Amino acid sequence: KSCCMENRYHQTLVNEITDKLLHNIFNDLSVGLELYDRAGLVIDINILVEITGRQRKKDLLGRNLFNHTAFSDEIKQQIKEGESHQTTYYQKDNIYLLNLLTKRNDIHIMLVSKS
Repeated sequence: KSCCMENRYHQTLVNEITDKLLHNIFNDLSVGLELYDRAGLVIDINILVEITGRQRKKDLLGRNLFNHTAFSDEIKQQIKEGESHQTTYYQKDNIYLLNLLTKRNDIHIMLVSKS
């Protein structure tokens, strides 16, 4: 029994370290990062998305990727099928480079960098 308890403790510790490391990477990236669930809804953004002046986190959460005007209907369908895309998006006086990394039936990740 003590062996099993040690293994569970070790796994819990590894999970906590991994979660903290991923959290730090997510927040310390030098580009904006938006995470979308399978349905295309924003589930999280890093602070750089807010800092670059695009929008506040509370306003972005729940927004649907497939309503984003930067992607044509054809590209949206390709994204749903698991393809990744890169596009340039113009908003007010700013130009953003959007890199959408996706995998079929998985989380979509959008890297947002200001040009």
